[in-house]
Amino acid sequence: MKFSSVTKSLQRLGSEKWELHNEARRLVLAGIDVIELTIGEPDIPPSDDLLEECIRSIRSGRTKYSNGRGEHHL
Repeated sequence: MKFSSVTKSLQRLGSEKWELHNEARRLVLAGIDVIELTIGEPDIPPSDDLLEECIRSIRSGRTKYSNGRGEHHL
């Protein structure tokens, strides 16, 4: 199986990603304006439209992880 170059570079990441995340959180707590682009936690709340779509998807049974290669249009 072949993997993309992004996948290959990410395979080396271990606990270092948490160090970066924790440092960003420390800076925020110190009052520094930081846009966090770590560990997948958004720094703005989702829109009502997005929340409704999520609820619709969950109710239709989409409660598992998607394929890492993406999904066909549903």
